[in-house]
Amino acid sequence: MKSMGFKCPECNGEVYYDGDDVFCETCGLVLNRKEVFCPQCGGELIHSQGEYGEVIVCSNHPKCNYSRSID
Repeated sequence: MKSMGFKCPECNGEVYYDGDDVFCETCGLVLNRKEVFCPQCGGELIHSQGEYGEVIVCSNHPKCNYSRSID
C-alpha cells in the first residue's frame, strides 16, 4: 500500500493506492482513478505547493508537465 501524497476530499485523511483501488484509509472512500493518475502519461498525481498556491502535479515531472490548481 502506497500513500498518494494528498488528502481525502471527504475527511482529510491520507489517500492510499494498493495496486487495485485508490482509497481513504480513514473513511473508506474509494476515489475515481482519474482523480489520482495523470491523464497525459499515467503517472501518479501528487499534491504540491506551487508559486501561486496549492496544485496537483504529475510525479513524472519534468518529463511530464501536467498540473492543475486545487479548487
